Amino acid sequence: CTPYEYKRWVNYSTSPKTVYIRVKLRSVSASREVMLVLLNSSGSLFHVQGGHIWGHAAADSCISVGAINSSDGQSIENFSSLGQARKYEYDANGYLTGNPQYTDYPTPTICGIDGVETYIGMSGIWLGTPTIFTGTSAAAPHIAGIAALILQQDGNLNWEKVKSILTLSADKVPGMNGQNFTNVYGFGRSNALTSCTNLYVPDVYSTISSALSAAKSGQTVVVTSNYTISSSLTVPSGKGLSINPGITLQFSNGAQLIVNGTLTADGKSSSTPIVFNFSSPNSSTQNGIVFNSSSSGTINYCQISNAYRGIYENNKTVDITNSTISGCTYGIYLYNSSPSITNSTISGCSEGIYLSSSNANIAYSIISSCGDGIYQSSSNGNISSSTISGCTNGI
Repeated sequence: CTPYEYKRWVNYSTSPKTVYIRVKLRSVSASREVMLVLLNSSGSLFHVQGGHIWGHAAADSCISVGAINSSDGQSIENFSSLGQARKYEYDANGYLTGNPQYTDYPTPTICGIDGVETYIGMSGIWLGTPTIFTGTSAAAPHIAGIAALILQQDGNLNWEKVKSILTLSADKVPGMNGQNFTNVYGFGRSNALTSCTNLYVPDVYSTISSALSAAKSGQTVVVTSNYTISSSLTVPSGKGLSINPGITLQFSNGAQLIVNGTLTADGKSSSTPIVFNFSSPNSSTQNGIVFNSSSSGTINYCQISNAYRGIYENNKTVDITNSTISGCTYGIYLYNSSPSITNSTISGCSEGIYLSSSNANIAYSIISSCGDGIYQSSSNGNISSSTISGCTNGI
């Protein structure tokens, strides 16, 4: 390892002192780093230069933790070191390789809240502080505690998956300016509840079905990457399935998505829609998204295509907004349901919207190139500010 030496000086008096430090620079080939750490009487540590996370905190398998001020829960503490971490490569003889050869790693990993009440704080052990335990020394065990809660949910997870859960469930704070990662906050502020309730696919669990099987009541499986589903998938009652914006789910072999729990499909905007492609309508399996009576859900900024029934609401009402449904036998099939269908487009379907014992509110929507634009059986659809065109039968 790289040798180092240090000089420590303490002002034991009650008055300020001016101190001069002189460092002699010797002519050597290797680079040298001078680090100045100032600790004042109140215990605040001022050392916030970029690129100064080093040692074990820079290790690949380490979860390096920054500290967020508990007073506002958003701002980084002034003593929390900043990334990135630079790791140098050495040969078998302990000499630096290359010119030298190094890699910069993104650090810190995540931030935790400091300023907690612990036995150490209440006993005044930590730098004489009377009640509150502060610093990265407080933030790090905060994260360790969350990691323990994660493992309590699933004791089969390895360190890499625990780290993934922590980073994927972190909250983005204002200081990150909309970025997913910064050298100040890492992936953001830890969120214990989200860490313990979200199961991520494929980052932690390889398949949606395995994650749903592992999930406990109240937990949600979150899909973070494009995914192919080759057999019908059921979201059990009490469990959730959430699809991140911009994700495409490709269905094959007539697979259905049956929802008895909760489906959250919120693309957030027209630039990041969630795509459900069922390949081709299958009258045998009646493929598509099925909401049963025990379910709940969100369909917003979604693109649903090539299903037998794009969306089937069976004794359940789920609103459909800002979405497009195309190439289906039934675009939207409603039985004993009363959803709002708003700012949506249904096209190229045999039946655009089929209502059976239902009362839908259809507004600011377009229905085009369908056999029947809207078919009503024992139903009352309320239609406003919408267009039906190019259909064999309008209503």
